[in-house]
Amino acid sequence: MKFDTSYHPGFFAVLLLPVIFIVVRIFNDSLFDALQVNVIESAQAVWLLFCCLFTLAYMKPWQRLNSKRMFWLWAAQWWLMLFGRSISWGRDIFPHHPHWIFRTLSVVWIAPLIIMLLSKDLRDELKQKLHTEAFPVLYFALSLVCFLISDTVEHKRALYFIFVANKHYQDITEELYELPFMLALFQTAWHFMKADKKSLKIEGYKICASEEVTE
Repeated sequence: MKFDTSYHPGFFAVLLLPVIFIVVRIFNDSLFDALQVNVIESAQAVWLLFCCLFTLAYMKPWQRLNSKRMFWLWAAQWWLMLFGRSISWGRDIFPHHPHWIFRTLSVVWIAPLIIMLLSKDLRDELKQKLHTEAFPVLYFALSLVCFLISDTVEHKRALYFIFVANKHYQDITEELYELPFMLALFQTAWHFMKADKKSLKIEGYKICASEEVTE
């Protein structure tokens, strides 16, 4: 596997968010009083749904060969699954419906990710990307760190006290750290989208050149 350690201004913009959250927690965590958990949760849901639709619109998997088609449909399904999780599988929108409905919806959202892995085309494309495309280490590491912080806050794991000084701000802190996680995760996906588009252009040029030589 190859690794890409390059970065762009967008990386530092996302990195700045957790730094700001830590500074606020240290010096004046009462600033969190102006924020509402439900507003941030709604923004996250909209963002995840946008990422799903953007992946489909930008990569146009229906125009690709089988392996790439399956890969980008699978990638879009990941965003859709995260969207479902962000709204608690619909419980946040319809809180009074029976619990079994949301359990069923969670299976409907998650199952395609597993079922699609049975496709040889998808597995071949995953292997191909792991061997030929450089993995964006910094972007993924940032998303992973922010996810772990959010998980630490949610479940009050070790080092919880570093990020939450007042239990009153636990929920808002958890949601805030999920923001840079989602943004950095999109930057990771965007890296692969650009690489895929670039390889598609190169293949197109080669085909055109071979056709000209044949003529």
